[in-house]
Formats: sequence, C-alpha cells, structure tokens
Amino acid sequence: MNGYQSFFRDPSTRVYRDGATFEDILALYEFDVELREIMLDALLKVEAKIRSALAYKFCAAYGESQSKYLDARCYATSKGAKRVLPKLLNMLEYIANKDTSHEYLAYYPQGK
Repeated sequence: MNGYQSFFRDPSTRVYRDGATFEDILALYEFDVELREIMLDALLKVEAKIRSALAYKFCAAYGESQSKYLDARCYATSKGAKRVLPKLLNMLEYIANKDTSHEYLAYYPQGK
C-alpha cells in the first residue's frame, strides 16, 4: 500500500495532509484493485474478440487447414515481417508438432 500513500502527502514535505486516514489509503487501494479487475475482464474480452476476428479473416483468406498457419507465404513480406516471421513460425511449429505437454495443441496433418 506504500504507493497509495503519496496521494495523501504533501509532495514538498512528505507529511500527511490534514484529515488523511489509514482508511482513506485502504479505500483507495481497494478501489484500485476493483478497477484493475474490471479492466482486466474487459481487456480479456477484447483480446478474445480480436483473436477470433484475426483467425476468421486468416481462414477466409487462406483456408481452414492448420498447415497454412505455418506457411510463410500466408504472411506479410515487409522488411520487419521477414525478420520476425521465421522465429514466429518456428515457435508455432514447435508448439504444433513437438511440445507434447499441451496435447490439445498437437497438430494433426490432414488425412490422418
């Protein structure tokens, strides 16, 4: 709760302002915790919507085959993308094919 004390102190003297109480500091802390929970919940919902929209657009453009996610031709060819794309695709391939700690992510090629 140390970070919340500064709102109740005079910045030049670092002395608590008249009327400031521990309950005020605690109330500010509890408000901050509640606000963070509300924001996190909202951000997680937005993230899920963005992920879904990106996956939908990707599949609309390149098909539903999981192998397309590992195909470099399905991604931008800008200078920045060319630099980071191999690392990203290697990570995706590792997760899809080698990382057995998450069986639900295992990649199964078409036809099997």
